[in-house]
Amino acid sequence: MKDGQAYRIPEKQLQDKSHRPYVQESLQISPDTFYTSQFDLNMENGQIETPPIKPMLRFISHFIINGESWLISLNYQGRDYLAELDNQYNWSDGQSWLVNNEGGNWLLGPTSDSAWQFMPSRQNTQGPRFLPDTSCPVGANQVQWKRPSITR
Repeated sequence: MKDGQAYRIPEKQLQDKSHRPYVQESLQISPDTFYTSQFDLNMENGQIETPPIKPMLRFISHFIINGESWLISLNYQGRDYLAELDNQYNWSDGQSWLVNNEGGNWLLGPTSDSAWQFMPSRQNTQGPRFLPDTSCPVGANQVQWKRPSITR
């Protein structure tokens, strides 16, 4: 959308995003269903889009036409959602921390360097990681978080 109007991108400007996890995972769902991606940072031409970074959540439908798989995606810029979490939970500066479900990396962390480390171009940053206390298992694929343990 540009100026509140939908417009068609010229074919020469289209990008191949078939390698992105949200595309691969969307193609695995049953046709006529929806997939919701994890939060990640939007990438354009293989690079994280800046400035500023754009947290993105995607809602994708998989459908079949004439035997071929097609996807349609609604991209939701998550900045407003993350700001609303701050407002709803009355987080003050330095308290709005969210952990990604993979590898103990921060989605939002105690420092800007610690956030979004699961993104390919940010994996070499040296920010702290959040590691669970796994001594209190709750159930299959669940962990009770007794207290944060931050490592560098």
